[in-house]
Amino acid sequence: MRIPDSLRFSWFFEGMKAVSRPRRRHRHRPGCEALDDRLLLTTGAAAATLAALTAEPSMNVMSVNSTVPTGYSPAQIRAAYGIGGITFSGGTIAGNGAGQTIAIVDAYHDPNIASDLATFDAQYGLSAPPSFIVDNLGATTTDAGWSLETSLDVEWAHAVAPQANIVLVEASSASMSSLFNAVSYASKLPGVDVVSMSWGSSEFAGETRDNSLFATPSGHTGITYVAASGDTGAAGGVTYPSASPNVLSVGGTTLSLSAAGGYGSESAWTGSTGGFSQYEATPSYQVAALQAAGLGTGSRTTPDVSLNADPGIGYSVYDSVAYGGMSGWFAVGGTSGAAPAWAGLVAIADQGLATVGQGSLTTDTLLNELYSLPSSDFNDVTSGSNGYSAASGYDLATGLGSPKAAQVVAGLLADATGTSPTSSGSTTSSSDSPGSGGTIITTSGGSNTGTTGGSGTGTTGGSTTGVSGPNGGTVTAIPVSPTNPTSPTKTHRKVVHKKVAHTRANGTGVSKVKATRKTAKLVHQAAGPRAARAVAAVQTNEPSFATTSLTAQADAIVATALAALTQEDATT
Repeated sequence: MRIPDSLRFSWFFEGMKAVSRPRRRHRHRPGCEALDDRLLLTTGAAAATLAALTAEPSMNVMSVNSTVPTGYSPAQIRAAYGIGGITFSGGTIAGNGAGQTIAIVDAYHDPNIASDLATFDAQYGLSAPPSFIVDNLGATTTDAGWSLETSLDVEWAHAVAPQANIVLVEASSASMSSLFNAVSYASKLPGVDVVSMSWGSSEFAGETRDNSLFATPSGHTGITYVAASGDTGAAGGVTYPSASPNVLSVGGTTLSLSAAGGYGSESAWTGSTGGFSQYEATPSYQVAALQAAGLGTGSRTTPDVSLNADPGIGYSVYDSVAYGGMSGWFAVGGTSGAAPAWAGLVAIADQGLATVGQGSLTTDTLLNELYSLPSSDFNDVTSGSNGYSAASGYDLATGLGSPKAAQVVAGLLADATGTSPTSSGSTTSSSDSPGSGGTIITTSGGSNTGTTGGSGTGTTGGSTTGVSGPNGGTVTAIPVSPTNPTSPTKTHRKVVHKKVAHTRANGTGVSKVKATRKTAKLVHQAAGPRAARAVAAVQTNEPSFATTSLTAQADAIVATALAALTQEDATT
């Protein structure tokens, strides 16, 4: 049925399009212009500037009223990206975000969001979040467009991480100052691990002063900040806060499912915003990827990663706040859908870290680790264009690509814990267990998630090999030296020597840097205090290597590790 012209609306959400057929698409430059530098010379002027900026990229939205869902379902998205296959602790714990809290920041008040989420859950057989709280920061207005955005954000963060707690923080208006105030508020809430932001404005002079807003507050558990990259393609220019080096920028793709309902193919979505920042310098975590892609360095680029966003199918969303006189099921596309989905995936990774006694990710840690993962952990999108063509490796249309979720989460856990991933390999040693103080340090041969074991028990100098896990995964434990219960034996350190030497002799570029970082973590766990301190010093100073080649960075780390181990062996 043709939608009357009277029901076609120009709307303002970055990352959002509700779809009808036929549809007419009009693209416009976001309505926020970079302001003159002279307006940003004082604190008061900076505040006035933010108040004048509004998160309102302009785009054409055609609303669909339907009594049945349209667009991709949670099961389809979870299956396509492998989210449903994530497990922890030997396959006994489902990766669903349990114990984590996602804060979603939007503007204005949505009076129906709780009941809309309940309708969405009932349709798709999802349980309600363990906790769902709405914190209204003085919003007295209900805006139909923002209510649809809110439904998209809440329902799809929940769809990806159904057991995560959700806090919706409603800013009093769509001004950047109000939204930034809501971000600050969300950051201070106890237990919040991820903050999702599906909005933004054009970049503006002086934005770098606001980057500190997207940093974990002192004394708080780690927080990852996630933002939609925008929906104006390359021509629209990079948006903020997506351009902040302290934010995970999420772009969009066009996802096609296979005949069996799984991942089929993916191309860059034409509307996904990406490109070079006008004001932000290249962060250290992007240097290697940009060099490998031949893009050069100097500016922060977006996006970092991507996920489905094409409104041609869109995400299934339920919203009962009348939009253009219509309510019900909508198909909504754009990077506004991709961002909360990635927020849910980060919450699942944080859940996995919690199962092994690790704290939640900060944005800095997450971005460094994502850029160090092998390209095989992502669906490398090499077709399509947003003005920049998608290409092998990193590109300005899709970033690193979309996630092979199980591998990405496994890689994040491996980097954080110093272990290689397994799908369900046991971390319980056999009866011939490691000696007192022994530590399980490696698992190998698996494919999905990684875990680490606690201190071993048993006789001193016990077996160095634990039981085998599925997929050929094994657990290797380190016996302690009878003369020094805090230091591994020379026999084991010889193995570390070989690993370090092998890393130094093999690999190039990003893979070599990643391997050396993991080797450094191995040295921390396996070597005595002198080697651990030496390698820690190198890692602390690693950002200063940004002007040298990747090989030089890699060699600096492994050479220090090798020298420290050699010196320690000579005195042990």
